[in-house]
Amino acid sequence: MLITSPLYLAYRSRGRTSLPPLALPLAPPLPSHRSRGRTSLAPPLSSHSPVRNKLHVVQYKSRFDDDTDDLTSSNPQNSPEPLIRPLIELSAIECVKAQIDTAQEWDKPFQNHCVVVFYNFSRDAGSMERSQYFGYSKDLYHLDHFLGAFRTTFQSFLTANSFEYRQVESETPDEAVVLALATPRSSPTSSSDSNNSSSSDRKQQKTLKFTLCRGEYGSRTGCWLVKSLILL
Repeated sequence: MLITSPLYLAYRSRGRTSLPPLALPLAPPLPSHRSRGRTSLAPPLSSHSPVRNKLHVVQYKSRFDDDTDDLTSSNPQNSPEPLIRPLIELSAIECVKAQIDTAQEWDKPFQNHCVVVFYNFSRDAGSMERSQYFGYSKDLYHLDHFLGAFRTTFQSFLTANSFEYRQVESETPDEAVVLALATPRSSPTSSSDSNNSSSSDRKQQKTLKFTLCRGEYGSRTGCWLVKSLILL
């Protein structure tokens, strides 16, 4: 039989008479993946793998997803924007009165709304510098740093009194001192009782001293902000 295969003729020209061995293509090796120190032959998940696609569907569900009130009460940083904010149109007395008025509905429209308002009017809110807002050195970088001290110092006092306001002359136009004179809230009484109670109230009257200055940065530039708040 005459063999005319080019491969056979090439081998015959070299003095060989047998056919060359059949050359089979080698299969590519399976990728080796190390898992906890052992070698695994399992190939990686393809981007089109249904198993991998299912992994992307799984999402973490917080217990707060359906209850925003719990989220706000658990983390003050998640509080919404307050209804009252610093405005350049407010005078120093109006700035003080706007803050104190929120104390009568402390938790409306959301929990600790009054505290959030006072914090937004604080000059040092969000600052990493130590503040003298409460009359002593304290960090007011986060709202929760402000929340505890403010409620402990002022909540019962603000909710139990009504106030009259008086502005004290300051040395510079960019600073102001406003006094909020407190009068305890009382139920209606007879005229004689009211006269006696009013005289005793004046003797026990306490004052909140607001020291204010003009804001110098951002959206609060030019607005009256509270540098310190002291109970006298």
